[in-house]
Amino acid sequence: DIKMDRFIVSHDKPLKSSDGTLIYTKKDGKLLTMEKLLQTVGEGHYFWFDYKNLDKLSVKETEHALERLLSITQEDTLRKRIYIEGSNPLRLSMYTDAGFKTILGIHPLRENNPFSSIVINAFKIVYYFTNISGVALPYGSKDDPIYGEETAKSLGSIPVFLFHVPDDKELLYKLVY
Repeated sequence: DIKMDRFIVSHDKPLKSSDGTLIYTKKDGKLLTMEKLLQTVGEGHYFWFDYKNLDKLSVKETEHALERLLSITQEDTLRKRIYIEGSNPLRLSMYTDAGFKTILGIHPLRENNPFSSIVINAFKIVYYFTNISGVALPYGSKDDPIYGEETAKSLGSIPVFLFHVPDDKELLYKLVY
């Protein structure tokens, strides 16, 4: 949140007041900030932060947010355990340059779509011409995957972070091993 100069941890999209202030969903009357989350969870954990609004920030706002993140993650081992996800590869690269691991959030077509390989190759070009650490994409459904065998083969050695994976023991085992 630019006005509050805080990273707000929330999955819900905030509402806007008439003066443009963002109104967040609170739990027990309190906002969850990244600082509080990192303090509460403690050491030894990894964090995957999805910066939903990264593509809406200017370069100056991104630089300020990056300075703030560097200040709250001064412990060097903490920085190595944080992954920043965003959809703007140029802004995301600024975080990589600062020493964070970064993930480009992509939304390719379902694997059975005839244009799927073209879209995946376009994302691969973006990945290879930036300094991003990996890509994130939804798995899709078990019967109609976005991340199926062909997509996995096409992405090759690019580190992949999956979300919205079906709760299926056999599939999860296959993905992990």
